[in-house]
Amino acid sequence: MRPRGERLSTALSPASGVADGLELSDLQTKPLEWFHPHPANHVFDSLKTPEYWADLKKDIREAGAILTPLHALPDGTILAGHSRWKIAGELRTEGLDLRRLPVLIVASPITPEEAERRVYLDNLTRFEIDEDTRLVLWAKVWPGYYLMRGDTVSPPISKAEIARATGQSERQVQRDAALVRSATALAKTEGKSAPEAIHLRKAREEANTKRREKEGDFLTLAKKTTLKMPALATSLTEAITTVKGMKGLTVSGAIVEVVAHLEYCGHISPIELSNLIRMIEPESK
Repeated sequence: MRPRGERLSTALSPASGVADGLELSDLQTKPLEWFHPHPANHVFDSLKTPEYWADLKKDIREAGAILTPLHALPDGTILAGHSRWKIAGELRTEGLDLRRLPVLIVASPITPEEAERRVYLDNLTRFEIDEDTRLVLWAKVWPGYYLMRGDTVSPPISKAEIARATGQSERQVQRDAALVRSATALAKTEGKSAPEAIHLRKAREEANTKRREKEGDFLTLAKKTTLKMPALATSLTEAITTVKGMKGLTVSGAIVEVVAHLEYCGHISPIELSNLIRMIEPESK
């Protein structure tokens, strides 16, 4: 029998995002009592559905073990794996004692702020959260980027780094940041310093309304421009609708394709093209 606490070699990769840049121990096993939750994790418990907990318990019960190692600080504070640890405790009371849980222990220096960021990253990449709530929490992880504030939980970060950490495109990260800032402005009108999910929903509705108005303005100009294009077999608005349906694009995406085609074929003047592009070009910061 292997002595208690012996370090085990393993080919398991650490969880993406949570362990990036950290030096971790080899795989170890620790008793359930050795672990304790990170204070920041309580934010996520209420977001996990009964179905989530039931499915996780079923998987662990059937496996008879926790297969994915937890990540923890040397004092037992969990950075990743709170749900697995909680289920292990519940299973013990139900007669299934997993005894010792697999864990990778952080071996490099880490600040309390960075530890908190890792807890957020683990939760935000592991289970389904509605889009607005997820954005509110991303803003707490990287307020220096999303809120353009100095009181960051982590050092200043670029949209490229956030894109890699979250699995999004840089363009989406940029759009999300603009939405969070609009939501923050709404929150401040209510005397709140940070946005909540309801403010994100309001900001999203306002952005969608503005986009529809912008697209309506474009289509109005398109109809006028079409009168100057007798060589076209169909009107510009019909062309946009057709391209949108064929390629599954948004209205703005279809507009870009149609306008590019018109320019290439010489059916539109540079001035008209400039007007059309200005109407659909997304604001960037």
